[in-house]
Amino acid sequence: MTDFMMLGKMANQVAGAYGQYSTSKIQFQMQESARKHKEAMTALSAAQQFNAVTVQEAQTRDAGMRAAVSLNMQSLGNRSAAEVQAAAAGVAGNSVDQTMIQLERSALSANAARKLTLKSKRQAHGQQRKNIRMQQIYGRDISTPIPPSPTSALLGLGMTLLNSYNENQPKGETTSDRLAAFFQ
Repeated sequence: MTDFMMLGKMANQVAGAYGQYSTSKIQFQMQESARKHKEAMTALSAAQQFNAVTVQEAQTRDAGMRAAVSLNMQSLGNRSAAEVQAAAAGVAGNSVDQTMIQLERSALSANAARKLTLKSKRQAHGQQRKNIRMQQIYGRDISTPIPPSPTSALLGLGMTLLNSYNENQPKGETTSDRLAAFFQ
């Protein structure tokens, strides 16, 4: 092969190595952009889920307050009705006291059940928040992409050019043959 042809082949190899380096650099930038987009979408999704849980919490508190007011109104109404009935019947003493105690117990039981339900719902909301956080953690991309380096591209090009040079040398004159003779 003539020197001119060998130089042409090497120029093609240099151009190919530069093209490969440019392509890998663009691919790296695209992967980084895709990773950042995925992280942004994950954060947006988590924010929407947190917002939904916050709305549910507010609705639960509101329902709890309405239930408490309703129970208090019902308890006061029952107590008043019992006092009026007792007075109308002319009943006094123990039977009125027993009725009032039963009404109080009933009101306390209903209030305790309401509080227990609210506590259970609050715990469920807390668990939902934990689950959202865990999804965020497990969904994170923790890979460390390594950008292409000009040094490794030049090293690869050097090896390619050396191989091309050795292909055009007579037997015993290649670089590896010369190194082997040098170290003997």
